[in-house]
Amino acid sequence: MKQEENLEKLEEEVSTTVTKIINIIKLAIRAEIAKEVKEAKFFSILMDTTMDVSSYDQCVIVLRYLLGTEVQERMFEMCSLHYRGIFV
Repeated sequence: MKQEENLEKLEEEVSTTVTKIINIIKLAIRAEIAKEVKEAKFFSILMDTTMDVSSYDQCVIVLRYLLGTEVQERMFEMCSLHYRGIFV
């Protein structure tokens, strides 16, 4: 019983640590994308949604920009949209 409790605590700590590391990496990538977009002469923001099997819209935001002579396209955010009112 004690071993199972210790294992559960360890799994929770590892999960929390991994989530923190992923969030730090996400922030670093976003900062680099933001820096590139600020340097770009032209940029555009694209947003698209699609409904998943649980009837929630999944939204993606993509930044497209000209960096030097190359067009860059970067996924900036992906999130679930929760509607209220007529969209439910």
